[in-house]
Amino acid sequence: MALSTCPITKQDLTVTIADGAQGGFDTSGSLVGTSESFTITQGVGDDSITRPRREVQEFKVRGRTVNPPCIRHGDDSNGSISFSAYFPDLSDATEETLIDILVWCEGYAHTGSYVQDNWESTKVSAVGADDADVNTVSVKFTWTVEGNASNTHSEWWNFVSLSHEHAEGDPDTITVTGVTYARAGTAAHGFS
Repeated sequence: MALSTCPITKQDLTVTIADGAQGGFDTSGSLVGTSESFTITQGVGDDSITRPRREVQEFKVRGRTVNPPCIRHGDDSNGSISFSAYFPDLSDATEETLIDILVWCEGYAHTGSYVQDNWESTKVSAVGADDADVNTVSVKFTWTVEGNASNTHSEWWNFVSLSHEHAEGDPDTITVTGVTYARAGTAAHGFS
């Protein structure tokens, strides 16, 4: 595909959150078989991504940078994502809500919520194992340039720990932040 001459704007993003053992999205970014998913349809348009990377360490000689610099790759750093959505519903017994997903990821559950009863962490060892210590999800950002459906791009992460803040206003908003536990270029993180 040729490079687009039309920039992506905040109206172009869709965020999808999914569950599923070892990840809700496959290596092509498609939803895996029986994974549950929830699409954010009322986003504010303030998404942010910090991609995972390897840290760079500098070794100085007696506190001075040498020429050429002595640098080496160090530890991996985790990536992060954030976005905001409008607050439409708190909890539901028959379908997932954004708040139910977030509270479940934070280690708490609303009794009788659809998410508590039907979602599965991406960290379980196998489908139905229910052995994850931390509830993680898969998150996919999809940008589709309005009026040009062929200009669609996605990025996804299969092990994300989400948390949130709720702010009252006109309308109320939910700010979602997530830490991505996936190395770039692996099946746990991808682009399309």
